[in-house]
Amino acid sequence: MIDGDFGPKTQSTVAYFQQTHLGPDGEYLSRHEPLGVVTPNTWWALNSTAEEQRSNLDTFIPTGLSAQRRSILRVALQEHSAGVREVPDGSNYGDGVTKYLTGVGPAFWCCYAVHWWVNKALGHYPLGERRGLCLDFWNDAKRMGRTYSPASIPVPGDAFVILYRADGQLTGSGHTGIVACTSADGARFGTFAGNEGNRVKAGIRRTDEPILAGFIDMVGDTNTIRDKFARGLFSIGSNSDNSIGSTR
Repeated sequence: MIDGDFGPKTQSTVAYFQQTHLGPDGEYLSRHEPLGVVTPNTWWALNSTAEEQRSNLDTFIPTGLSAQRRSILRVALQEHSAGVREVPDGSNYGDGVTKYLTGVGPAFWCCYAVHWWVNKALGHYPLGERRGLCLDFWNDAKRMGRTYSPASIPVPGDAFVILYRADGQLTGSGHTGIVACTSADGARFGTFAGNEGNRVKAGIRRTDEPILAGFIDMVGDTNTIRDKFARGLFSIGSNSDNSIGSTR
């Protein structure tokens, strides 16, 4: 209900929007905008068209990964290529999104998508249980010793987790997706993620994003595979706007 009150729920919703949408410079808003504050760049993104939030990235699956990791990335890539999106737009439901939310109904669905992709690829959920909140996903992984910091090289097939703090406290608002590829210097990583611009998108993020909590080892072999996979980022396709954060 619209009541004119910019309360904590509205603030968290704005922060989530900033975590999953691009600004006019092609970077995710959460990298440099004050979260939960509707800045001019956030207004631009709110008023942008689907085309302004979309640019072509030539996606691929890196070599040198385990069969399990390749399988996770293959499922995520298939969902991206299929154009899975919300119908109607902004509903957090519909079209290919509904299957992620079985038994839940309309909801922010990035975490549900990651769990669906892994279950489809491996026959079980990451960490053994379906989770819908990024904070729960992160805390479970941390208890199991399966997290690592943004200072480490992100490994394709693992999950990235963004956590938002309001007044210094972690909230339920966050974002997650799959690491798809990693730059040679480890400073940037390609992603497949749900609920970005109300669809499954490929994107490029930076490890210096302030609210990037870190990464989750979803297979259990991160330390053995980190120095073995081929490095390189998604390249920008011929129809793109050449912005480093471009997604489609």
